[in-house]
Amino acid sequence: MKRIAGYLSVILIISVSFLFSPKPLNDNEIRGKYINLGGYAGFIDNVDARMFVTRAMHPLKLMEQNEYRQSRPFYILMGSAIGYSLYYLSYPLHKYVKPYANKFSCKEHPEDT
Repeated sequence: MKRIAGYLSVILIISVSFLFSPKPLNDNEIRGKYINLGGYAGFIDNVDARMFVTRAMHPLKLMEQNEYRQSRPFYILMGSAIGYSLYYLSYPLHKYVKPYANKFSCKEHPEDT
């Protein structure tokens, strides 16, 4: 158990350290938008991230004819499995998070639904 906790700690530290990577010097270097989290932290919101999240929420869309992500369904299916598992495990916290959920919805990108 200590070994697993150690590995998880290392993964968490490395993941959080990516938030403190330097901001791209030029917007043409990235395919997305840099999201600033205060003065020192941030991340890049990739252009197709919303589509991946939407497909993970609705994996049956992979079955539609000429679906763009049919060639790589593993990412979508893994995202769906992990996302729904976390959703149901975090169910007791939903009443506290729900008031903030609309701030982060994808309603401004209807093409992703």
